[in-house]
Amino acid sequence: MPTEKQKALEAENARLKKQLKLSNYQARVSESQSVVDDALKRGALTPAQAQGMVEFMASLPGDESAAFEFSVGDNGETKKETPREYLKRLLMNFGKQAPVGAPEHEEPEGQQRYNAPSGEAVDPDDAKLHQQALEYQKQHPGTTYVDAVLAIEE
Repeated sequence: MPTEKQKALEAENARLKKQLKLSNYQARVSESQSVVDDALKRGALTPAQAQGMVEFMASLPGDESAAFEFSVGDNGETKKETPREYLKRLLMNFGKQAPVGAPEHEEPEGQQRYNAPSGEAVDPDDAKLHQQALEYQKQHPGTTYVDAVLAIEE
């Protein structure tokens, strides 16, 4: 039958193990946060992709017993990493993401892109007139495009 002292020692031992486990998890969270923050800063991850990534990465096994082996390249070379190391390396090597369908650069406000024939350019004044004519048509339903241009030029 365990004595009071043994019971107290077992309780203290359990408390310390729990505290160590929590401390180790917090250290993994901190390291994971650093990796995710860096990926966000570089544009390698979007905020939507980063949601939950820190906790997921921190929960992945990081000890050597969880390491897996995979092929690297076509020469038969293999590499061994833990799941946490693998995800960290993957995130660190992601390049900057660009939204699908977004222009490479933003157009100045009020301007649009035009697909002029090769070798031709769109005059900025004509483009502005075009936009104004379209706005005029919105404000005056039933007005023809030509009448809108003429009204603006007056």
